[in-house]
Amino acid sequence: MPRLLIALAFAVAASAPATAQPSSLSGTLLERDTQVEGEFALRIAGNEVIRYRFDSHTQVDRSGAASSVPLLRPGDEIEVESDPVPDSPLRYARAVHVTHATVPPHAVAHKRPASGAPPASTSFDSLFPRGDVTYSGVISYLADGRLMLRTRDAGELTILLRQDTKYLAGGDIVKSSELKANMRVSIRTGKDIFGHVEAYQVMWGPFLQPH
Repeated sequence: MPRLLIALAFAVAASAPATAQPSSLSGTLLERDTQVEGEFALRIAGNEVIRYRFDSHTQVDRSGAASSVPLLRPGDEIEVESDPVPDSPLRYARAVHVTHATVPPHAVAHKRPASGAPPASTSFDSLFPRGDVTYSGVISYLADGRLMLRTRDAGELTILLRQDTKYLAGGDIVKSSELKANMRVSIRTGKDIFGHVEAYQVMWGPFLQPH
């Protein structure tokens, strides 16, 4: 009889569902696919990152107006209502509510360089380079005026690219189009008034490659 009770206890434990993820979570949008359907990542309290699936039926409310996930910006504060998906670790985002929208990263009145040409250098930049924190790592994602940098000490960081961000390859100023995913770079950064990390200078070259 004891063996039967033990067997039944194990059977009940095995059939019990894992701790369910809440159907509604709030946090910061880290990244999202730009297609009609795909995935997006939400950073919640404790720096935990949750990924969701979305499609054209996902309802997005942004400042009282209907929108879509691809139109959201990394850094937006959002609330996600989701449902479990059978045989998938990802939940389906049924609805997304933007609780605090970021200012577009390029809303600052900088004149866009023609054809991606590098911005002109100034003597002020040479004497007093902008930015107070430098990160080094490998670019894991690059699109939509931002990149995700995988670092050894700080983990993954989302960094906004400004209109006047400088790009240096081996010490030479180059166009922004020279920057690619999977490159090892060093980025001098600062924060805007909303606390978002912005890149003032991105550098790469043989001097950054591990020996």
